[in-house]
Amino acid sequence: MIDLHAHVLPGIDDGPEREQDTIEILKESSEKGVKSIVATPHFNNNSTYNKDYLIKEINRFNKIARNEEIEITLFPGAEYQMNRNLSKEINDNGAITLANSSYLLVEFPFDSMPVDSFNIFHDLKLLGYKPVIAHPERCADLIKNPEKLYDFVDSGIYAQLNSGSILGRYGSRVKKTAEIFIKNNLVQLIGSDLHSTGKRNQLMPIAIKEIENISKEITINFSENAVRVISNKKLKLLNYREPSSSVFSLPKFIADIL
Repeated sequence: MIDLHAHVLPGIDDGPEREQDTIEILKESSEKGVKSIVATPHFNNNSTYNKDYLIKEINRFNKIARNEEIEITLFPGAEYQMNRNLSKEINDNGAITLANSSYLLVEFPFDSMPVDSFNIFHDLKLLGYKPVIAHPERCADLIKNPEKLYDFVDSGIYAQLNSGSILGRYGSRVKKTAEIFIKNNLVQLIGSDLHSTGKRNQLMPIAIKEIENISKEITINFSENAVRVISNKKLKLLNYREPSSSVFSLPKFIADIL
């Protein structure tokens, strides 16, 4: 099992604070059957780390894992927040991609989706990147209008589901939206988005079993596509469909997704 989205490196974002916390995360993940993790700390112009530091930390914790006999391998990555200057920033400075592939993980602000997101993704594709939307089921605009994800996928953008979403960890509306995306084959990847060994821990094995009750085919595709990301190969798209508009009303659901 490969976890493509996890906050595991200490002291650089809202993930673990201490080295020992990271070691515990790696142990827990390995014991649950996860063999590889792509470390995806939040990254923006205000980040206190760069790609060189990230790779140094990845190598350090891979060595620690070997010494501790933890059967797991870390790969570098990052989670970028969508903003109107993202394509320019990446064009100027380069990007930290998932496992040194061409896949770029990008999250929307939870409360709204920038109106020019399609254009920004288009520009990123022109730069040679393959954008992946992180946890689209947690974005308020997509909860209200899940059919918008169809438009992204149909334009060549990929989507990554959070394991906790299908388990209801972010509220009932996020869970329902995750179910809609799964049933319509609009998500191609899954990740834990773990931040600790506590509330936001390694939930991928439990989530996979839950998703199998909805679609065994998509769980197989999740597994195969994770390998394709690591190998920098083209992802497989299942027969995706446009969902009907959400029945959710606007009030109150933003609190569920934060």
